[in-house]
Amino acid sequence: MPACEQPEEARQFYRRVTGSPPACADFVAAGVSDATAPQWELLVAVEDVPGVLVRARRHGQEAGTWSDGAGRPLSRITSPEGLTVQVRDISVRT
Repeated sequence: MPACEQPEEARQFYRRVTGSPPACADFVAAGVSDATAPQWELLVAVEDVPGVLVRARRHGQEAGTWSDGAGRPLSRITSPEGLTVQVRDISVRT
């Protein structure tokens, strides 16, 4: 879910770059921060969040799990290259 200071402009940028509307992306306004770079996060929707976490841990990756407030699991996994990926249940719509 990309978070930036100008979510509508970001949505239009990706529409121009990819040639189609980002139907499965949700752009939200970033919180107040001193960061100058846009903030974004890769989100992967899966049917089995706990299973993904087990496999990630087998490969040596740390993963934190918590609820999204409605009791549905979500997690963040960091790749060996440092890319953070949010993992959510596929039934969750953002």
